[in-house]
Amino acid sequence: MNESLPSAQDYFVKLGLYSTFEFDDRDLDKLDQILYYGGSLDSFCLECKENSVFTPFFNTQEEINNGLHLTSQRRKYETGFHGKKYYCSRNKKHVHYFASVINISRGFTGHTLTKVGQYPSIADIAENEIKQFKKILGAYYSDLSKAIGLFSHGIGAGSYVYLRRIIENFVVKPAYELASISEKWEDEKYQSVRFKEKMNLLKIYLPPLLVNNPHLYSIVSKGIHDLSEDECKTYFPVLKESIMLILTDIDAKSVFGN
Repeated sequence: MNESLPSAQDYFVKLGLYSTFEFDDRDLDKLDQILYYGGSLDSFCLECKENSVFTPFFNTQEEINNGLHLTSQRRKYETGFHGKKYYCSRNKKHVHYFASVINISRGFTGHTLTKVGQYPSIADIAENEIKQFKKILGAYYSDLSKAIGLFSHGIGAGSYVYLRRIIENFVVKPAYELASISEKWEDEKYQSVRFKEKMNLLKIYLPPLLVNNPHLYSIVSKGIHDLSEDECKTYFPVLKESIMLILTDIDAKSVFGN
């Protein structure tokens, strides 16, 4: 269970299925911003095969007014299903669909919002984002693809494990191979410490993005047994984007020979 409602962009585009958020009556404005969001979404269009801007589709004039003039005092939410449709700004026949379920408790608190459906799936959209890294990752490309596929179906721990494997095998292992040829390297010490300490010993050989970002460093350092299912889901988008940035940097260096 997540504690606070996200932005509409994050909720629709970045979060996997069955992501659940608890809210109370003071959060209805935030809920409005998701369910009656009148702005656009930035996402990948599978038909256009490129990034695009998606605009919300409103069925009625009331929905148009709700989207343009949000106010929680206007509407009382009830338990039930809520669908949302966005169309590509290049072609209105290219559509993204989203489905959510609201559960309203009898009290002031304990209400929940759950994302229960999405088409195209996050995995379908992400596959077009990550295919550029297929050559760079080699055998580890399947780990990235599996991670995104699991996350899109609401699986937190399993998806996190695959991303962690990429960090361990594609980022940390090459750093270790560089460090181990140093005359001052103490391999027995390295082999005896936990992953976090290993990363600290290798920090001068690791990508700056990983070392200079304390939050990301902390996420990567956590073992799977240290995280709950919801924490794995929360950390996944950050870790995935960071891996893609690292891969982009590696790709750029290989192209320009740096």
